[in-house]
Amino acid sequence: MSFLNRPFSQKNNNALPPLPRQEAARREECQGCARLQRQIDAGSQRLSALELSEGELRHDHNTAVARLHQLSGDLDNALAQIKRLEKRQAAMLAASTRQRDDLPSQAHATHQLIARDYRALVEQRLLALAHQAALVSWHLPGHQPASLYFLGLLTQQLFQGRPARGAVTEALGLDHGSELSSSVERAVTEAEALWYRAEETGLAFRWDFEWHPDTPLDPSRQAAWGSCDPRLPAQHLIAPAYIVEQQVHCLQLVLTGCTGDDRGSSNPLPG
Repeated sequence: MSFLNRPFSQKNNNALPPLPRQEAARREECQGCARLQRQIDAGSQRLSALELSEGELRHDHNTAVARLHQLSGDLDNALAQIKRLEKRQAAMLAASTRQRDDLPSQAHATHQLIARDYRALVEQRLLALAHQAALVSWHLPGHQPASLYFLGLLTQQLFQGRPARGAVTEALGLDHGSELSSSVERAVTEAEALWYRAEETGLAFRWDFEWHPDTPLDPSRQAAWGSCDPRLPAQHLIAPAYIVEQQVHCLQLVLTGCTGDDRGSSNPLPG
């Protein structure tokens, strides 16, 4: 009876070990997953490094932009301070000469400052614009140096009458929307400011364009441009004289027959 009551046990076939081929495939699959995970981890590290570099570059860019704005503000403040000092100088001169008829008035002192700014405008901003126009203009002159030809055109457009932006662009042979549009705009704005300052004084003034080709220079109202020989005859008017009540505050700048650099030429420019 004890044998009959003993529980019957049966061998479990499901507990058989996996076949060798299945085991190898599983092992290879696990190795592939491990390689993929390593690649994912490496990619994540590279992405983190790139994001860090991008953040540093963005920070450097923002710092540079902020510094540029600060410098621009400092420049504006410095220019404003110069203007205030100029006005103070003119007021002090006027106060010291108010009781004397033989000395210049405040208006005359203002014109002296205008003459100085006019000369700086011609020799700096307008000359630079003329150089650029000579490179991109669609109607280059047949005379050299071309930049001085364009400088003469600029002063003519800006000071023979009240300047007009469209006329300046057309005279220089520039397309509308040209890369030099902003430079033309600044030049016209500065010329307009000189006109306005001169008119505000109430004194009679003019920019004198009168000249005669192939004649000797008149030292009382003309000067040779740059390194040009003042003993040689006039060939081309570069910039007009600035005259206030028959007094020459700024001499004409005239191209003569010398050569040697971009400020003179042995080839005549159109009159």
